[in-house]
Amino acid sequence: MIRPSDHQTIRLKVSKSVRKISATILNKLLGRWLYDKLINWWYNSNILNKIRKKVNFLKIKSRYKFRFYNKELESLKLHLGCGRHYLEGYVNIDAVKSQSTDLIYDVSEKLPYPDNSVEIITCSHLLEHLPVCLMANIEQEYGEKYASVIKILKEWQRVLIPTGKLIIELPDFDGMVEEYVKADISRQEELICYIYGGYRFNNIYDIHRWGPNKYRLTYILEKAGFRNIEFKESQGHHKEFCPCLRVECIK
Repeated sequence: MIRPSDHQTIRLKVSKSVRKISATILNKLLGRWLYDKLINWWYNSNILNKIRKKVNFLKIKSRYKFRFYNKELESLKLHLGCGRHYLEGYVNIDAVKSQSTDLIYDVSEKLPYPDNSVEIITCSHLLEHLPVCLMANIEQEYGEKYASVIKILKEWQRVLIPTGKLIIELPDFDGMVEEYVKADISRQEELICYIYGGYRFNNIYDIHRWGPNKYRLTYILEKAGFRNIEFKESQGHHKEFCPCLRVECIK
């Protein structure tokens, strides 16, 4: 008998097998050059990703509205801004399709899940990429400090169940600056990439818009309504390259 917790694992294994077989067939039919072009278009097409976002939003909203799901199998955990990093047992969500994404969606927008429906939200090195009006830090006419990030975190808080958990990992701006002023030129050139973002392949999303530290994270999380805020040792692979923060809190 298949346990409820095994359903997602089985689905993922079948999906991976189908993708592997399809890739092999297409590669032989089209040739390597044309196959690579097709795959690049499939994953990186802005038009396709926009369509995916709209379709996924409507699909999930309909699923909850018309109850097209089994509550016994529902243990919803979200991995937001997954990139190419797949977490088993989570819905892996990113604005750009990759082989790791279960759902194509812009997580800075209203999430397509109902109130109090998610057990855990985790995101790694995502928040620093979100636009922030830093002039609001020094001039009140620009509104509340970090208002755009607070708004997004309030939306995440909305979908979490009571005592639902939020886990965030991101660069430690203070730690990087402290290391930068003591480092040699070679290490400084590395750290400047992690401070400002890599801007790889002219990707405008691959830049850092603000400098997270413990004070700023505590401020925005409290403003968004989270509590029991605790800073812990980073567990992600990014800590091998630069100082990082890990914060855990609950709704």
